[in-house]
Amino acid sequence: MIFYTQIHDFTPRLMRALDFPRLILPTHWDNFEKPFSEPPQDLRSVFGDPGNLDIWVKEARRVSPKSKVVVLKFFETYAA
Repeated sequence: MIFYTQIHDFTPRLMRALDFPRLILPTHWDNFEKPFSEPPQDLRSVFGDPGNLDIWVKEARRVSPKSKVVVLKFFETYAA
């Protein structure tokens, strides 16, 4: 999702393709060059808004308001 702004209507098209899922667990949004001992950080410091996870989560919630978006910490599990 880091470069979602580079693909026309990425988030709306993704939500439609996934039939507006009940649960969204974003992945591959973090700065993978940081050690696991530090909390996960998005890439806004590198790419600005296109790397800002908060902006994408807000867009996903706007496009698919019935979806629950859960952002996990490193190695955190989730049970629905």
